[in-house]
Amino acid sequence: PGIKELERLLVGRLFEHDGDPAADWAFQNVVTYQNTNGEKKFDKRRATQKMDPMQVLAMAAGRASLHLNAGNVVKGAVLL
Repeated sequence: PGIKELERLLVGRLFEHDGDPAADWAFQNVVTYQNTNGEKKFDKRRATQKMDPMQVLAMAAGRASLHLNAGNVVKGAVLL
């Protein structure tokens, strides 16, 4: 869900990093694949450089979307 949300932000031009060179570097290193369920995932094995900052950003975007779309959260679920 995090990659999907991050993609939505990027395509919709809702994410800015003000030309930060570290962010540019991390974006360029991302390699993704789509599994049989249609979900996109990061592929660290095919990446030539580190893409850890993008993994963290995707996790944060997915987590934030849960709070923005609180109706999607199962009642009684605990977010760790």
